[in-house]
Amino acid sequence: MDVTRLMIEYLKTRNKELLVPLDYDIDSKTLTVIVTNILSWIKLEKKREIWREQGRKSQNKPLELNDKYSWCSILVELVDIGVFSKYFCIKDSKLDFLDTISKEEISNIRTYVYENYNPQKHTYERGL
Repeated sequence: MDVTRLMIEYLKTRNKELLVPLDYDIDSKTLTVIVTNILSWIKLEKKREIWREQGRKSQNKPLELNDKYSWCSILVELVDIGVFSKYFCIKDSKLDFLDTISKEEISNIRTYVYENYNPQKHTYERGL
């Protein structure tokens, strides 16, 4: 099972063992932020593919990481271990797919995420 399927499954179950080793200390909130950011980036990359097919100017971009946010620093660690290391790398503070992942596989991953990752929108009712 590829890492994106595991991330989507994690969002449903909150089972950290799907993504990180048992001995890795990370709270569910932080892991959820990391997973949400990665999946949102992958989904945006699929949208960019669609825009190019429609003749719009667009190019794929890696996910920029900012050290001001703790989840970015933790993601750097996670990319060195477990399932994240099989698909992603970090260069110049940017997350991207490994060079060993084929363009076809990346496209398939983007399509899967585009079709299966649909985050809930939070709405708030105003009091009358």
